[in-house]
Amino acid sequence: MTVAETPARDERAGARTKRVLLLGLALGCGLAVLAWSQPWFHLTEVAGTHLGGEAEARGDVAAPPLMALALAGLAALAGLALAGVILRWVLGALVVVIGGTAIATSALAIADPVRAVSRLVTDLTGVAGSTSTTDLVDPAGVVATPWPWVGVLSGVLLAALGAAVVVTAGRWPSSGRRFETRFVEADTGLPVDSVERWDALSSGDDPTWAGDGTGDEQDDDPDDERDDDRGADGEKTARPNGRPDADERND
Repeated sequence: MTVAETPARDERAGARTKRVLLLGLALGCGLAVLAWSQPWFHLTEVAGTHLGGEAEARGDVAAPPLMALALAGLAALAGLALAGVILRWVLGALVVVIGGTAIATSALAIADPVRAVSRLVTDLTGVAGSTSTTDLVDPAGVVATPWPWVGVLSGVLLAALGAAVVVTAGRWPSSGRRFETRFVEADTGLPVDSVERWDALSSGDDPTWAGDGTGDEQDDDPDDERDDDRGADGEKTARPNGRPDADERND
């Protein structure tokens, strides 16, 4: 493996890592949105109210911040796709906070389902206040679904991927590099940047001509050939074929 191939291999590995993490973040945000839109608890009994069946407390009732957290994660995802290294670290830490908040929000609903359905009880009875609505609900009448755990899973995924972004952000390729024209020096095989090419032009060198590695360049200037026909004293010399050149015939 040559010296020029090692950075290229590292860049490809960084690009793969970036794609995997961004896709994972999109998946985590999607899970949070999906969990927020699904029923979290079934309420079967409320004191003083005839339900006539079951009432559903969806994620927007049991864990309202989950949608806002998912949207914040998507905004961070868009920023990560274009950001530089320092901003990636900041956004990665932000995603960790978003994931931790999503975990806490979902876990609180699981730990206290009666309080999580208090908004639904208010809509059914007209009684406001978490303490008042708690007195109206029998904990045995609140049945949880698997969707609160999906909310927890989305938070865990976001937090883990945010930490991975912080760790690997320095190895990601910059977004503008795909549009950059890259040149390689013929002798060493190392990449040449734009500044070095401008310096070469200022010195009178052509950075696009590889040469043969010996420093000898072919001179195709016909004026130089005519100058070579003159000796050291400035007089014309005969050509190898013995024929005079055009200047001698004119004389």
